[in-house]
Amino acid sequence: MQRDKIFEKVTNSVIELLEKYEKEGRMLSWCKTWKSEFPQNLVSQKNYRGVNTITTSLTCLINGWERPLFLTFNQVRKLKGKVKKGSHSIPIIFTELRKKETGEFDENNDPVTKNYLVYKLFSVFNVSQTEGLENHIPELVVKEHKPIQEAERIVKNMQKCPEIKISGQRCFYNPVKDFVGMPKKELFTEVEEFYSALFHELVHSTGHKSRLNRPEVMNKTMFGDTDYSQEELTAELGASYLCAVLGIEQKTLENSTAYIQGWLTALKNDKNLLIKSASLSQKAVNYILGD
Repeated sequence: MQRDKIFEKVTNSVIELLEKYEKEGRMLSWCKTWKSEFPQNLVSQKNYRGVNTITTSLTCLINGWERPLFLTFNQVRKLKGKVKKGSHSIPIIFTELRKKETGEFDENNDPVTKNYLVYKLFSVFNVSQTEGLENHIPELVVKEHKPIQEAERIVKNMQKCPEIKISGQRCFYNPVKDFVGMPKKELFTEVEEFYSALFHELVHSTGHKSRLNRPEVMNKTMFGDTDYSQEELTAELGASYLCAVLGIEQKTLENSTAYIQGWLTALKNDKNLLIKSASLSQKAVNYILGD
């Protein structure tokens, strides 16, 4: 399957989930808060990344699945289990880095190669959609932690962290002067709101030329532009990811029906937007966490 077709299929699945959110009048959270485990493949025990985190988390939220553990149909069969009749799979993207020769040669007369990505589409099922796997599902271990202290530690340890100025009544990032503006914590209904908003702005700040140098941040973009939508979605997904990692509920300041409709329109207009933004947000989160 061609890359664009893969992107379109995954984006369409997310659009369908967002439409369910809108219909049910739910508050949008791109990632479910996982206090002890993150969306992962049950067999490999590897956490999902990028857009796969979004698709698996949103599906868990919509369906009320408690464990974010997934398998392919073949993996279920190998474990002597079966997928429940009528279950719908979740599309995920697997990327593989490959090399190919360019036909040119370097100064040592060795063939010059260049890297390229191969995209493959897989279908997975949540463990709640299976039967006979009870002995393969690990017991859930709830880890004790202090999420707010962890959030403070992340901000403190962020490499090249921009100055955070506490003043005013709005949250913003200034790429020209490279600082984040935040209201006092007391002005937020809950402290989680403060850190959710702060993470959003810190993700924006990773686009500064001294960090990851995203053109969408350094070049002035206008509301409604494709670059603006991409950068905003990057910040939204990044903040949601960080909140999920910490096990705190993401408190999005603007979370209304109109807000969801706005993203639905953007995703329908550009079927590459979600995958691009998810990839950029993963890089931003890795930068903030020092991974």
